[in-house]
Amino acid sequence: MKGKRRRKRIRHDWSTRLSVGWYKPEDWDRLRDISEDRDELEDTFEEWESYALKALQEIESTGQILEKVMIDPEQLLRWCNSKGVAVNGSSRAEFAAWLMNNDQSKT
Repeated sequence: MKGKRRRKRIRHDWSTRLSVGWYKPEDWDRLRDISEDRDELEDTFEEWESYALKALQEIESTGQILEKVMIDPEQLLRWCNSKGVAVNGSSRAEFAAWLMNNDQSKT
């Protein structure tokens, strides 16, 4: 007699916080200036904020915990330079996670 095979349940740890880089309107142009992927960024802060808020709502509706992390473009640039990486979407996300994990710049 064969035993029943049980499916392994995949558990998601929804308690894990995700960092979301956030910016001040007055910093948007500088962020675009220093970013390698500036052509992929919205032209204005208002366009970016509208898109970002919709994305946050969608993600939060799944139960994920998000934490906005204020990013200063000059601090981001110094951090990227110290790591030898370009300022782009990947490095902005990594920097936001670094800030959150070091309890800095939370909004």
